Amino acid sequence: MKRYNRLFVAAGITAAAVLLALTLLPERPKAVRETRIRSTQSPKASRASRFGRVEYYQRLLRDPATGRIPEDIRRRELAFARNLPRAEQRLAKGSAAQFTWKSAGPTDVGGRVRALAVNISNSSTVLAGSVSGGIWKSTDSGATWALKNTPGQNLAVTSLAQDTRSGHTGTWYYATGEFDGSAYDRGARAFVYGAGVYKSTNGGETWTELPWAQGDNNPTAWSYPTNYISRLVVHPSNGYVFVASHAYGIFRSTDGGASWGYVLGGVNQGNFHYYADVALTSDGRVVAALSNSYWGSSTSSFGGIYVSSNYGGSWTDVTPSTFP
Repeated sequence: MKRYNRLFVAAGITAAAVLLALTLLPERPKAVRETRIRSTQSPKASRASRFGRVEYYQRLLRDPATGRIPEDIRRRELAFARNLPRAEQRLAKGSAAQFTWKSAGPTDVGGRVRALAVNISNSSTVLAGSVSGGIWKSTDSGATWALKNTPGQNLAVTSLAQDTRSGHTGTWYYATGEFDGSAYDRGARAFVYGAGVYKSTNGGETWTELPWAQGDNNPTAWSYPTNYISRLVVHPSNGYVFVASHAYGIFRSTDGGASWGYVLGGVNQGNFHYYADVALTSDGRVVAALSNSYWGSSTSSFGGIYVSSNYGGSWTDVTPSTFP
């Protein structure tokens, strides 16, 4: 009996020692489950929420009387800014004028390049265009670059082309407005708003916006062919300029961009396509592609692949049966 009593006493002492040790050990921090907050710009967000950022800026910049962003507001803004006191004048009155200033960066201001072309007359001259940085030019095969846009010009370059005809190689064009695939937005569209086509007649040194109406300058309304242009090509035989405009189709200028005509597509037919592209073949034919689908509408009757052998005067449907 005494033997069992000793065992019980030993077991009790051991249990007490274990409990004491557990109470003296430092308490482990409780694991906190991390809650992930999904951005409204996530691909999984609803279509309405993906447009929230753009709608916010539209409300911020719009005219309270009309509810829309005034046409040509950027140029008017810059004209007003030119009449404000210059920074140099303000600095001259303060102690900052005693210091020497130099840029500390950033230096990667070119943006995302979407267009690149080598001058056919001089391979050392290269022009590059980016969706958020405008037109840049290099005359030393890319060793150094210089920005060729001025304040007020649209910098959303999507396509760039040279007139390669003899005597016209100083003429260049670039198109604006990125429709899709932008870092600006994770949703369905990029909303890098375009302003038509620009032209240079001095090898890309200076640029002028061509007189093609810009629409209403409302970044939440896809309302004009110049909003999103995916491609621009110049025909090497006659200098005709072709542009592919998303949801509208193919436009052509036969007078160096002074006027434009609509030559292919389904604009205002209630069954727009979604994407557009245009290219030139080695034998001078013009090839255009229009997608079949447009969100919120039925299949477009204009979707397919088309070829023109008379500079866009007429088109032949060569769409294969497997066209998506």
